[in-house]
Amino acid sequence: MFKLIEFIAVIATTVLNHIHGMVLAISHPDQVREQSASQIAVKEWIPAVSGIAVVTLVASFQPDGLNAIGVDLEVKARNFAALVEGFCWFAGILILVYFIYRFGFGRKKPNEFDVRISERPEVIETAKFRSGVERLVYLSILPVCVIAEEFVYRGYLVLYLGSRSGAYLPWAVFSVVLSVIVHLYQGRDLRNILIHLLLAVSLVGITLLTKNLFASITGHLFNNLAFTLNVWRLSDDQGLVPSSEKQKTVVNFAWILFALLNLYLVLAFFVWAIDIRFSIP
Repeated sequence: MFKLIEFIAVIATTVLNHIHGMVLAISHPDQVREQSASQIAVKEWIPAVSGIAVVTLVASFQPDGLNAIGVDLEVKARNFAALVEGFCWFAGILILVYFIYRFGFGRKKPNEFDVRISERPEVIETAKFRSGVERLVYLSILPVCVIAEEFVYRGYLVLYLGSRSGAYLPWAVFSVVLSVIVHLYQGRDLRNILIHLLLAVSLVGITLLTKNLFASITGHLFNNLAFTLNVWRLSDDQGLVPSSEKQKTVVNFAWILFALLNLYLVLAFFVWAIDIRFSIP
């Protein structure tokens, strides 16, 4: 009974929220354009923090603690090694995809598109963050959202449930299918499905290969950060500038504090988990 309760809790906090967001984006596409940057930030941050909290709580009841979801507490150097592996793996994938688009499909500039007329919800949402403060906030919640997804989709569903059931493959397939489904709002065409299938399979694959969550966290974060910075670069080049209406100083100050708190917690998590110590002889 307790196992069922924890499963429902994890699914409810993150997966169901993602599915609900996907359904809304498909059924009410104009809603994405109407949302402000602050609304998008809060909408993404709350379920992310909830997901991390629930999975951490579930793992804390296990004898291995966070080891159960792929965070090595005994030999933290393995976390660092997995971090490097994930970065190299996804850098290679992005380079490969670039050359496939460049030479396979003949697109001279694969990373170039018109942000102003794009109908892709993820592009519209990312382009909403135009001022320096807004982009600082988004960069602070981006790793929180990535860590939350990896805690749930790879840490809990693949490593945790796979280890407990003695069979990783069914949960790996389940994780991949869920990952593709919750991203259908970005497009239900074959191209979009194949891209997210490649991403999900790669994340699950590197997780199972290393048995460490930092490989998928780093790879996922690298992928999302590359996309975000590219959208912002194109937004600036194409004349999408911040609104002339200035926010109150108090509001800006509150958002900056929010961003700095997020960044501090993320950096603290990485420093604690990797535990790299420098010494001068």
